[in-house]
Amino acid sequence: TKTFRNTYETALIVEALVTDLLSNSKAQKTNIRISNTEIGTLNLTRFPFDTTIISTKPIHIKKEGDGPLFISISESHLNPNPEKITENFEVNTYFEKSTKNSISIDVPSKLVTKLTVKNNSHYVMLSIPIIGSSTLESNQPFPENLFSVFYKEVLKDRIIYYINTLNKGTYTFETNLNPSFKGNFILNNAKAELMYFPFIMGREGLKKILVE
Repeated sequence: TKTFRNTYETALIVEALVTDLLSNSKAQKTNIRISNTEIGTLNLTRFPFDTTIISTKPIHIKKEGDGPLFISISESHLNPNPEKITENFEVNTYFEKSTKNSISIDVPSKLVTKLTVKNNSHYVMLSIPIIGSSTLESNQPFPENLFSVFYKEVLKDRIIYYINTLNKGTYTFETNLNPSFKGNFILNNAKAELMYFPFIMGREGLKKILVE
């Protein structure tokens, strides 16, 4: 097909291919060697294996043997000042009827998120944070001209949309908020990314919001 298959179908296909591959070959031994100057060397021969390594030094991974092996690696770190990224998706957030990034306490506010998709995309995740001063209203509007949202997750600090298909174009998402506390707050960056290829993404920059 012209689109990615879903995870379950893909897993069934891979399982069938690997079964045939292994049945037509001799027993194959595979091991992994993980080395790091802070943790030493790990020699792995039994799988599946899962671990977390906390280190500031390079980590070296070497596969030995002819057997097939799937390795998944992820890294997390704190970015204190994430800059705006617009290469694949352009995300812009602003408060409706506000020109100075300020809103009023106890007055319902609408956070508008404009998402510009630069290429036809599949399985997109859009995360829209809210400021610490506000709570989400119970009823949130469903995005207009968008029919492929297959799940919406409402958390205390953000709303996450999981979208099957987004064609090239601009889409609008509205979030209704109730500001409850005065002060200066940070609105974290809204971000759009491909769920299975998160490095293909775009995000808004940080914004300072005054609640009066």
